[in-house]
Amino acid sequence: DLTPEVPGLTDAASIEAWDLPFETADKIRSQDDDYWAYYRTTPKAYLSRSAGSKLWRSRFGGTTSFRLLAFESLTSDEIANKLLDQFKLDGHLGGIQVVPIKQQGLQASGGATPFDVLFLMLSMFVIGSALILVSLLFKLGIEQRNSEIGLLQATGFTSQVVSRIWLMESSGVCLFGAVAGAIFGVVYAWLILLGLKTWWLGAIVTPFLQMHLSWWVIPVGILLGIVVCIGTIFQTIRRTVRQPAKHLLLGVGSHAATRVGRWGWLRFIAVGLILTAIVISVVATRLAGENQAIAFMSVGFLMLVAILLLVWRFLSGRVSSTMVTNRSLGSLAVSNARRHPLRSTLTIGLVAVATFMILAISAFRLSPTNEGTAGFDFVAQTNQPVFDEIKRLAGDATVLRLRFKSGEDASCNNLFQSTQPRVLGVTPEFIQHFDEADLSFAWFTHLGETPESQSNPWHVLSPVLDRERAKTDEPVSVVIDKNTAWYSLKIYVPGQTFSIKFDSGEEVTFKLVGLLDNTLLQGSLLVSEQDFVRLFSDISGYRYFFIKNDQPMDSASGHPNIGNTDAAMANSSSVINRLSTGLSDQGFEARSADEMLAGFLAVQNTYLSTFQSLGALGLLLGTFGLAAVQARSIFERRKELAVMRAVGFSNTRLRLLVLLENVLLLVSGLLIGAIAAMFATVPFMFLGRAELPWRELLGIVIVIGLVGLITSWMAARSIQRLPLLQSLRV
Repeated sequence: DLTPEVPGLTDAASIEAWDLPFETADKIRSQDDDYWAYYRTTPKAYLSRSAGSKLWRSRFGGTTSFRLLAFESLTSDEIANKLLDQFKLDGHLGGIQVVPIKQQGLQASGGATPFDVLFLMLSMFVIGSALILVSLLFKLGIEQRNSEIGLLQATGFTSQVVSRIWLMESSGVCLFGAVAGAIFGVVYAWLILLGLKTWWLGAIVTPFLQMHLSWWVIPVGILLGIVVCIGTIFQTIRRTVRQPAKHLLLGVGSHAATRVGRWGWLRFIAVGLILTAIVISVVATRLAGENQAIAFMSVGFLMLVAILLLVWRFLSGRVSSTMVTNRSLGSLAVSNARRHPLRSTLTIGLVAVATFMILAISAFRLSPTNEGTAGFDFVAQTNQPVFDEIKRLAGDATVLRLRFKSGEDASCNNLFQSTQPRVLGVTPEFIQHFDEADLSFAWFTHLGETPESQSNPWHVLSPVLDRERAKTDEPVSVVIDKNTAWYSLKIYVPGQTFSIKFDSGEEVTFKLVGLLDNTLLQGSLLVSEQDFVRLFSDISGYRYFFIKNDQPMDSASGHPNIGNTDAAMANSSSVINRLSTGLSDQGFEARSADEMLAGFLAVQNTYLSTFQSLGALGLLLGTFGLAAVQARSIFERRKELAVMRAVGFSNTRLRLLVLLENVLLLVSGLLIGAIAAMFATVPFMFLGRAELPWRELLGIVIVIGLVGLITSWMAARSIQRLPLLQSLRV
């Protein structure tokens, strides 16, 4: 009477009438039916709990019921408490789990990828361009008023007082610019969010992002903008007020006073920066996550600074005798660029920074590869477990089954940081498939040292043959796609251990033994089937599948007809249709492997597009810088141009000279930016993690060049509007 009632079993008239999911006819004897008729559910034997658990314990546990002593008069609450206490002793709570929802939500809202850090790092290049532009414009303004500064110094004003006057005069402009920048910054952020919710929806999957501003962000941003702007202006003023008053009254700037080849030490600094960039670029290939992004940007920054230092040294050096005797327009254009070495270098730097940003970020765009899909055509999943029937329905198609524990999506498609990612159990059949397959998933790195794991890295998850070892507390070996590990789980180095507590009650310690490289397996933890069954004993069957359609056979040769695309597509549709029909009760759903991988990669490509918008801002600043320098250069050289016009230079030839000067600065900036981008991305290109889209990049360079040429031509045309003959009288 203490046996729990089970409909279809305890109420049956005979054992043959039991409603069981398996056949028992060949196991039932006549004495068994006699025993059932007389004694019903009375046990035939009594064993200790430890003996019963040893004999019949399964992966579903070792306890089927709890017995309360009849002589204890317990209330329902007391019974519940005793049961809960026993559940705790057994290591579970009978399916009851307390979940700290708010804490998990706050932790997840931190995000999988630190886009604030990435945007800030990339914005440093734009901020640097803006500071260069501020320095250029302010330096041009000061040079226009050199005589005023010289007069103030000649009448007794000290350098400190003159600097203070200029800073006070400029502080209003800095304040206005900082406030305007804060407003435009908020608008820019709003536009980025609008793009993510509309044009780039594939990057966030669900359009629920909302604009959020902390109360302190805008004031701090304005304050930092003012400080940086005033600091840049102060450095420009300090170089000017140090010049003798006589030089300033005569309109001779610092560029003429410091013209010597005493910048030899710049060459050694530049070489040191280049060597440092080489070391960092080599180390960066072994880094992960944000560290790799920081290293990549550091390499680009060091190369830009090194090359610009060499350009500055060249422009500041002595003019060779060959250049003096060469009277071509090209040599005149180079001489005019050397007239203001710092100005020319800063102008080149503006274009170089924008070019570097656009080219370097474009190199990391991704597209689906065969190594990303391992040659599989479809990825399928079911709502209910499936066993052997899927292979029967698939026919000749290759089907690899994986066990599946549902959880949070830890791929790039999930904006939130995953705390309980889904788990896949890798079967021995899955591992053996890649022993013979011509194509495998792309691996980033793994800890395998055996010959088998060297030829097939999946052997790092080979089943543990020693059952006693499997029961120890050793960490469970796990393989993860690198994007999931680095950004979602913050796991970077193979050999690193981490723990995850699942809602179902299991707390598992994992050891990372391998990283995949941009594959279909993003967002999942992959463990061996043996470990999966041991950890999640209540999960049976298979719910995750990789399907590969064999090539249709040529009737004449008997070999796969690889070129028959129509037949392959028809075969694929036929297999998926059979599986969808035959497994409809299990909720079978299949997705194209290429489309699924493209969805993962679209996330990175989308964010690269947003980062490239920063490069577009840098290009805009570079264009403004070119236009400002060109206009100011023509204005301050009006006497020189007037003399050249008087000695026989035509307006067309003068326009061509100015155009050549500007083209020289533009092309130099494009080349320097391209060299820095190539240098920063070459290590990643050799490792297959970066690939330059040559057509797109060529189009971008052409657009940049055309914008620069149009700006240069417009500046050159302004010569016609200058009263050159009147300038000779000034």
